[in-house]
Amino acid sequence: LAQSAILEAATAVRNACINHNGNRNEVMKARGVLAFVHVLQDRGNVPSSLRERHVTMLENVVGALRNACNQHNGNCMQLAEGEGISVAVLMLANSPQSVLDQAVGLIRNACIGYFGNKDHINRCGGFWNLVQMLQQTSTTPLFRQEIVAAIRYATIGHDGNRTAAGEAGLIR
Repeated sequence: LAQSAILEAATAVRNACINHNGNRNEVMKARGVLAFVHVLQDRGNVPSSLRERHVTMLENVVGALRNACNQHNGNCMQLAEGEGISVAVLMLANSPQSVLDQAVGLIRNACIGYFGNKDHINRCGGFWNLVQMLQQTSTTPLFRQEIVAAIRYATIGHDGNRTAAGEAGLIR
């Protein structure tokens, strides 16, 4: 039951925040970004009968965060407050492609919107996860572009991230 309510809320926020700064402001005022980060931090066991629905819920929660953080510094700051980048990076390690797409987009948007998120990606080892994704032969060219964009925005203006990306083999 809780997953159904979360899915409905995440889907509504995800759709409402597309190209609508007023709705992104409302999400910020309601502390919605922190609420969704807390949902992602709950790593309880999911019965096999609910796994597909759980993946749909994760995709929509991460998509809601991605859209809420798009061109919105306040929501990006809330994401940093809740250590949302660390959660997104953890998702890169073992999530279905639909969730990966949203997580990489969230990392990109969050690093554009608030410098503190750039600090988080370095501290949680995010560049290593991005390297592994780039090295997978199954990664599509379009998804590679998304990963490269996330790396680009995480390293712009951040010497520590440029160094970490170099150590991870991303920058030569």
